[in-house]
Amino acid sequence: MDKHSFNIHFSEHENPYIKKAVHNVFCNFEYFLTYNSYPILSKDIYLDDSKETTLFLSKEFRYLLLGKHFKHELWFKNKALLIENDKEDYLGTCFYMINSLQEYAPTEMDFLGRFPQEKSYQEKFACYEKNLVLEYFQELALQIFGEKIPLKKSSYFLSHDIDFVNSGWKDELKNALYNFKIKESFRVLKKRIAGKDSWQNIEEIIKMESEQEIPSTFFWLACSGNTKYPKVKNADYRLSDSYIRKCMQIIEASSLHENGIHKAINSRSFKDEKIEFSDFQITKNRYHYLSFSLTKDYPKLEEAKLAYECSLGFSKKIGFRNSYGLPFKAMNPISFEQYSFVSLPLHLMDSSLYYYMKCDSSEKIIEQIEKFIQNNENSVVIGLCMHNNFFEKKTYKKLLLLLKNYVDYSRK
Repeated sequence: MDKHSFNIHFSEHENPYIKKAVHNVFCNFEYFLTYNSYPILSKDIYLDDSKETTLFLSKEFRYLLLGKHFKHELWFKNKALLIENDKEDYLGTCFYMINSLQEYAPTEMDFLGRFPQEKSYQEKFACYEKNLVLEYFQELALQIFGEKIPLKKSSYFLSHDIDFVNSGWKDELKNALYNFKIKESFRVLKKRIAGKDSWQNIEEIIKMESEQEIPSTFFWLACSGNTKYPKVKNADYRLSDSYIRKCMQIIEASSLHENGIHKAINSRSFKDEKIEFSDFQITKNRYHYLSFSLTKDYPKLEEAKLAYECSLGFSKKIGFRNSYGLPFKAMNPISFEQYSFVSLPLHLMDSSLYYYMKCDSSEKIIEQIEKFIQNNENSVVIGLCMHNNFFEKKTYKKLLLLLKNYVDYSRK
């Protein structure tokens, strides 16, 4: 995704930062073509003021980007598309969306330092679940190639955020006492004293996925205990715990599974946390609670030299945080340097469906996931996070079969 095959012809006086922005879009556009197995030939693209101009790039885009005016209200008036003099600027819009420029605008973050989705253009235009960049890439393809791209079936990136493995007994005991099940209460306590917990289910998850030949990534926290935020905790385990080490070793030895770092909520650097993973190959990160800021944390991630970032999703909604469904290379709109890591967007998370979207059972969670997958059957790498503390064997089996039925799981 670092380079592309198009010959971009700019006007003689085009700003070099605008050139970088355009190249960033075409790097991601070429990956879109590659994913969909569209033959890529060297093609001349004209963005100057001549009659040969292939694509329209608005003056408004240049003004807003160079002036670092990132508020979405300035870019999108009546719909989520940059329009100048009744002409649609698909190229400029794609750069804005792919790189989440709205999150670079001065905004009061939530208590965890996250961009407030309530202030997003997705909220304003009710387009959380619309893959708008795919739609606009098709418009660019129509202008460049004279046809839209035939789309290949979607694939997926399945993952598990491992936050808690030793606290399931608390929920079990609470339910047993609430329902006056005294024997059940003693059973839970006895199990707890023996050091066993219902959330110690990692091996079972691995086994089920292996039987279906479905790959996944497990994100582990290197820090445990309370954070500075009330009721927000890091892990209830340590990476040195025998059960955790055993699970990580099984994953490391698996051809289908991999370990990742679940960056904790603390002041420690990636370098400090990565030391605790020194026995394992770690290429991916996801921020705990999705607690990160593009402006502050992407440069830290770049410095950490991890290959993949997997946090770009909204915590309270399912859908597209950057209105796009494929992996992409992001550009820093302040320095205009493209990051080296690949972003794997997060589109679906069980905790979002449960806590915020009122899916109060595992069956309802699977129903919503199925609906999303059906609506995005083509040209999406569906980012799906399932927590082990939401695991229920019967419904998880349904999910794995669902992925096989609707998604081309052989694609990577």
